[in-house]
Amino acid sequence: MACTNSANNRIVSIDVECMATGFTHEDRAPCSVALVDTHEAMVLLNIDLNAQNGHLATEDARASILLYLQYKDNARDLIDARRRLLNTRPRTTPAKANNYKYEGVCLSAYSANLCTCGRPIRGDD
Repeated sequence: MACTNSANNRIVSIDVECMATGFTHEDRAPCSVALVDTHEAMVLLNIDLNAQNGHLATEDARASILLYLQYKDNARDLIDARRRLLNTRPRTTPAKANNYKYEGVCLSAYSANLCTCGRPIRGDD
């Protein structure tokens, strides 16, 4: 989700991480809040947010601040950063790497072909 404040042109990106509370892709509960995407951190900062101790929201926040400081006053570098992000293919997601099922938990909330729990697919309403 991105929110902008037109008065001072501030931008905030929020990524809410969820954990499985059951076995269907609907059984989720928020467990942490992150401020940057792992793809952005890897491509623009050469930081792998999943490298140590799993995925931590605090490391996401640190990377978000570093990105903000690096590009806040430099429009030319920001344009180049956007180009690099669009031209760099993201890594395989953990869901895809595990065929959309991990430890019995369905990870496919958006594709009926990959869903293993039989619950309604999101976006079908």
